[in-house]
Formats: sequence, C-alpha cells, structure tokens
Amino acid sequence: MPRAPIHVLPTPDAVGAYVADHLLARIAEAHADGRRFLLGVPTGRSPRPVLAAMAERLSRQPQSLAHVTLVMMDEYLVSGADGLQYAPDDAPWSCHYFARVEILERLNAHLRTSDQLQPSHVWFPLTENPSEYDARIAAAGGSTALSWPRGRATGMSPSIRRGARATAARASSRSPRRRAATTCRRSPRSGRWRRCRTTA
Repeated sequence: MPRAPIHVLPTPDAVGAYVADHLLARIAEAHADGRRFLLGVPTGRSPRPVLAAMAERLSRQPQSLAHVTLVMMDEYLVSGADGLQYAPDDAPWSCHYFARVEILERLNAHLRTSDQLQPSHVWFPLTENPSEYDARIAAAGGSTALSWPRGRATGMSPSIRRGARATAARASSRSPRRRAATTCRRSPRSGRWRRCRTTA
C-alpha cells in the first residue's frame, strides 16, 4: 500500500483552508452519491481554523450538509443525582454548547433550511453505555473522516470508556476544566490506530 502524502503548511489558517477544501469536496461527493457522511470532530481551539474556513466557503458557495452526521469526540461529564452525566449544554465550556454554537450555527448560517446540518445529526456517546457509540458508528457505515486541524498525523479515537472519560476527554467531577486527552497515531499503511497515549 502506498504511503499517504505529507503536506507541510505554514500557518493554522493554511491548514484550515486545506482541510476545509478536502472535507467539503468529500461531503459533496457523498451527497451526489446519496450517501450519509460521518465526520469525527474534536472541540476546542484545534478545529476552529477548519470550521472558519468551511463557514467562509459555504457563505460563497453553499452546499448541502443535510446528509452529514457529526461524530463528536469530546465531552465533559459531571456528577449528577443519578451518577455521571453530560455537562450542561448551555455552559460555554461544554462540548454540546460548542457543537451547537461553533459548528451548527456557523456552518448553517448561509444555507437553506433543507440543506442545513441538523441538531439530530450531532452524535455523542451515551454516558450509561459508551460501547454503543462504536456500534452506532459501524451501523451507519463505519467510515468517519477525522478532522486533524494541526496538520499532524494524529487523531483521537472516537470511543469512550467508563470512569468519566467521554470520547477523547476525561471529565473530572472535581473540576470540569481539567481533562486528559488520549492521542493515537494512525498507521499510514494499514489505517489502524496505534501508539495511543494519554496525557493529563
């Protein structure tokens, strides 16, 4: 199998523009073929250059995102009456808030209602059954394009584990802003995840 090409770009904005063009082209291809498109998305500062570039391009040349499903890769969990639960979706530091405000609202701003990315197409793992997430992704086709905004051959595995870890983020009931990230390197030959490392 040939090695994946390596592109070195000078700035975060250049990386964002490159990834945005690639993703929008693949999204358009899926729409033309009548296929659902699953997009794995982290939150925080990392994807912002990609999201900004996608929003700018969609404002100039709108295209349908109605067939896109976001497979969210981060969320904080907090202690609740019935155990661990998602952070409040109206809290600006929560990933549900990020998905709604910084992804849906930005990308949908210049699209017709029928072409907009739907809130029901934003997926998070179930806190009470994390392994269901992998099964749901597989049932939907199992092909997720992961966004790597930093231009490195690293990504985060879209799964969560018990013990307050939501996708690639560890939620701490002591302080919701403290989290550990699990970073996995993907083999360019086999496409499999390997060399996973968790940092505090």
